[in-house]
Amino acid sequence: MKKTIFLIIIISITLLGCSKPVNSNDYFEDLETLKLKEEIIENDLYDIRIVISDIDDEEYIYYMTLDNAKEELSNTRILLYHDVETINGFPSIGYFDDTVEVGGEIKGVNLIGYIEKEADFDFVNFKILVKSDDFENVHSITLDRN
Repeated sequence: MKKTIFLIIIISITLLGCSKPVNSNDYFEDLETLKLKEEIIENDLYDIRIVISDIDDEEYIYYMTLDNAKEELSNTRILLYHDVETINGFPSIGYFDDTVEVGGEIKGVNLIGYIEKEADFDFVNFKILVKSDDFENVHSITLDRN
């Protein structure tokens, strides 16, 4: 009996500790908006860089870094989309996990994704959505796969 009660308490604590809000509707809505977005709004609140590298015989890896925030960005969500057909999802922060405060203790954010080498492309067009309490920006970066 004591083991059963103890087990129930442990399971309850685990379930409560693991519950985070999942914003999958927001993710898919923002992804569709980002795909269709043509007007790109740029600013100088932070720096964004993307690097694509050869990782193995099957995939390329890409890294997106947002850093050097000029002011604190509260409750920040970031979504990174590219136009190459892929079986992988698109990297994000703040949709399926907690939002971040960039520019305070957190100096920057990295997102990593993969593109299959069998995909037929010469250039990759990336679009990055950065949403915070105070603004929403879309950035566009095009890279050669070589």
